[in-house]
Amino acid sequence: MRWKRENRTPAPNPGARATPPPAPSPVPAGTSTEKVTVTQMSALAADDPRWSMPAVACMRDGSRLLLPGRSLREAREEMRRDGDEDFWFGGINANDLAEFGVILPPGQEPAVDEPRAADPAVVAGLETSNNWADVYVAACGDVLSAANACLEAANKAVSARNKIAQHQNDGLPGTPIAIRNFTSWAEAAEQEFGPLYRRFAEACSTAKETAASFLAASENEPRAEVVLALNLSEDTLDQVATAKAILGANYGATPAAFIAGVQESNGLMENPTDEGNIYRPAPASASGERECPWCAETIKAAAVVCRFCGRDVQAQTNVG
Repeated sequence: MRWKRENRTPAPNPGARATPPPAPSPVPAGTSTEKVTVTQMSALAADDPRWSMPAVACMRDGSRLLLPGRSLREAREEMRRDGDEDFWFGGINANDLAEFGVILPPGQEPAVDEPRAADPAVVAGLETSNNWADVYVAACGDVLSAANACLEAANKAVSARNKIAQHQNDGLPGTPIAIRNFTSWAEAAEQEFGPLYRRFAEACSTAKETAASFLAASENEPRAEVVLALNLSEDTLDQVATAKAILGANYGATPAAFIAGVQESNGLMENPTDEGNIYRPAPASASGERECPWCAETIKAAAVVCRFCGRDVQAQTNVG
């Protein structure tokens, strides 16, 4: 059993370029351009015409370079793919790039006068979102690390228990010895699994709390999602999406129950319940369920002990 999103062969991309586009070049004199800051880009509607306009790189020294063969949307996607590289767009030093811009159609003037100082409140809000994005990505990394450690131990324990079941009625001379050996291996793996699962439950609880703080600090969910999309490489974004699916599944404190949770999370990867890469709790159900205060898993409202982490969760009484 493994996570489906990891170690997979990337699907062919029909829209991928057969050859890289030309290298950047200075914007021709007399060409009208409009800067699109990261803050503005995060607020652009999907059908905003600027997404399809020719892209420009606005450098920190004030110069502007044309990004041939790339629309603003394509430039953003290319930056996401090459986010860990030192040079972008076939020759631009990543540290020298300040903002993006677009080439305006002939006769069209920029929508705003440049330069214009950014709204301090907007800048502060974006910085806060960026900081929470870093914390959330780190929390997702802890979830993946803890989940993989649990999965390794759970696979060993479940495999050994399955072997015991296979040998129970085979009647072969060596069966008792085989059963003893597999029992020993299963018990060792189960002992190893216990503390690993507690670490996993704590990592999940921290990641869920971080996701809630990230969304709250970003004022609205779309902004938080855009901050992730603009600042993370494709591989990192993929890992965050994997962590989101793991956080959305239900696990138990035994190897077999954990494997069942892995199967559920794989289903969420194939058929996500919502868009985006940030964890959001499922809507409260009318079946009398609540969240465990220790591991944040969903349990019955009347539960006294959590079936996932085994801790005391004394049943809550509804007031009013």
